[in-house]
Amino acid sequence: MNIFKQFIKQQSGDIDFVTNFVWKDAVKFVIEIKASVSGFINFHNCYGLDNLAMHLGAGRETNSSSIDYMAGIFINKKTQEKVNANEMVLTLYTNINNVSEFTTMAKELFTIEQFLPLINNIIYEIMQ
Repeated sequence: MNIFKQFIKQQSGDIDFVTNFVWKDAVKFVIEIKASVSGFINFHNCYGLDNLAMHLGAGRETNSSSIDYMAGIFINKKTQEKVNANEMVLTLYTNINNVSEFTTMAKELFTIEQFLPLINNIIYEIMQ
């Protein structure tokens, strides 16, 4: 973070904006997606995260679509991480009033498994 602050200072930027930034004040809607049960997180649709981010306003559907630079997703828990019931899994930030649809979309991106989920190895062989 210190290097980032130096970078901002060298460009005559406002370091206080970065240091004291509060997300909940930057967007109209902060949506907390919590675990319904205890277990292990298993994200099974990373393309869905991209699609959700676009709908939140953080990406473009077409070239003429605008981007809301304050919109986005914070991933509180990652795949294979233990989670307790009512613990935060995702935090969504948006200025679009569509909370119920965004909540549904987010909950479809992961499951909570009783046992540690296996991750498929995407590297099958290292060629030399």
